[in-house]
Amino acid sequence: MMTATEERMNICFCSDSNLTRFIPVVINSILAKNSHHNIQIHYIHNITEGYEVDLLRSYIEGFKNLTFKEYFKEWDYEYKGLAHVSVATMLRVFIPELIKEKRVLYLDIDLIVDLDLSELYGLNCGPTGIAIKNSLLQEWEHFFDDKSKISGNAGIIMMDLDVLRENKFTEKCLDIHSRHPDRHDQYIINMYADGNHAVLEPRFNI
Repeated sequence: MMTATEERMNICFCSDSNLTRFIPVVINSILAKNSHHNIQIHYIHNITEGYEVDLLRSYIEGFKNLTFKEYFKEWDYEYKGLAHVSVATMLRVFIPELIKEKRVLYLDIDLIVDLDLSELYGLNCGPTGIAIKNSLLQEWEHFFDDKSKISGNAGIIMMDLDVLRENKFTEKCLDIHSRHPDRHDQYIINMYADGNHAVLEPRFNI
């Protein structure tokens, strides 16, 4: 597992301006058990007025073990799906193209981190390049006609970015979206993995 002397961890958030102010809550929870790690926070957003991002940058860079990098990206594709899914959430499909690192841990903003992330960060993401927890409600999500295939929850994703780039993840996700414009990003990511994601233990996504 990773130690404090090894290379930094990369953690990614995606949001619009409605959720930026909640990110420090997640940051605080990360620091509670990960202050011994060097961590780079990557923030993908579609915010045109930069003061909120500047405030977040100032907050994050106030911690000696954290650095901050932002990426402005707009979703230029039609989305006809769930009302509570923001356009900014769809930006997750661009992570391998925007973040020029080997690995990144994507986290939703409505969570609290309660463990040393080295337990999660070093996991093998398998041939699809993503590790996610299997979803509990397979019948409700009905992603796959083949019932032997299992879908996963995309609120926490360990990503091998080298594998995802090699697999043309972003290109494939955009193609899936073009055929299913009413489906959200979790559906797209599961269709990309086709039930072959590496499986996170349930304790990593409660």
